[in-house]
Amino acid sequence: MHTQSDAIRTLRAPPDRVQSVLDSLDEHSRNAQTVSVRRAERYHYRVNALTVEFLEPNGGWATHHVPTRNIGRHGLGLLAGHFIYPNTRCRVNLVTLHNHVEQVAGSVRRCRYLVGTANIYEVGIKFDKPIDVLMFHRNALRLRIMIVDDDPAMCRLLAQLLKVRNADTLIESSPKAAVDTALQTPLDVLLMDVHMPEMDGCEAVQRLREGGYVRPVVAVTGATDDDLTQRCLLAGFNAVLHKPVTRDSLMETINLVCENPIVSSLVQETNMREHIDAFVRELNNRVRQIGDAFRVSNFDGLRLLLEQLRGEAGAYGFDVITSAADAALRALQSEAPPQEMRRYLNELDRLCLAARPVSVVCEQDG
Repeated sequence: MHTQSDAIRTLRAPPDRVQSVLDSLDEHSRNAQTVSVRRAERYHYRVNALTVEFLEPNGGWATHHVPTRNIGRHGLGLLAGHFIYPNTRCRVNLVTLHNHVEQVAGSVRRCRYLVGTANIYEVGIKFDKPIDVLMFHRNALRLRIMIVDDDPAMCRLLAQLLKVRNADTLIESSPKAAVDTALQTPLDVLLMDVHMPEMDGCEAVQRLREGGYVRPVVAVTGATDDDLTQRCLLAGFNAVLHKPVTRDSLMETINLVCENPIVSSLVQETNMREHIDAFVRELNNRVRQIGDAFRVSNFDGLRLLLEQLRGEAGAYGFDVITSAADAALRALQSEAPPQEMRRYLNELDRLCLAARPVSVVCEQDG
């Protein structure tokens, strides 16, 4: 029988020193000549004092409060104030984006002394089972983003900037072709230049919305006047990104239109986990059905789908989805104009796609 040790260990180093060590390790990784698959799948996960329990030889669990460096589906990087033997069993109390604590079991894979750091060790922990990293880092979600611009240099710039957001990019120079592709291809975000010779962005986004497209579309423009911004938003864009585009402005806009992961309020009720996860798995299909019903003007079918979603989402702890479905249903019942209806469905779509399973452990690797 394992017992809990009374000792709580912390890394005895000034915060600025710890930060310097973490930054140095990150810089070394970026400058490495070879980039491993493991490193490519790691994300910054900075917690100043994460609670990790290590199994001691006497069978007790020693509690450590340690700073973390990064996280991946298969493991965690952290700093410790003493050597920890590889293969030591551990329990990691991970903190989700919604400040829930999920305990994940694993073992120490490696531990190395960082020369010149005065007894700071880098520790790598391997989880027993892969986790859903998006529960802990929003950038772990691999986005599929289409860039629509007739300027090849601008397309290259946006694609390069999006690499830090873990995005797969598609590039279209023709807005007409982009509309056709977007209506047939699952996308997370569409970045579209407003001023193009074949068709301007406002006309293109109107065609998308008329075709039932409810996912986020961002206008990219060098103009800064308020009239153009309002015209873009009225046409169906979700946001406007002004040139010159920087990494910060692009990331801020992407984060604005992409909803944070949403977790059920019933996360602590273990008897509900299996049912919540089944509901979340079905949401993608429901989003497609709602979009199809709207696209073909099947309003009776759309009403039924919205009523079902409104009634079920709250029962599984997703009150925010219930509220969004109710708002869309009320707009439908009041015969809201198509543009307004699209806005309600777009919000509902974003929330549904942001819902996450309760369990942080993935069912399968890959």
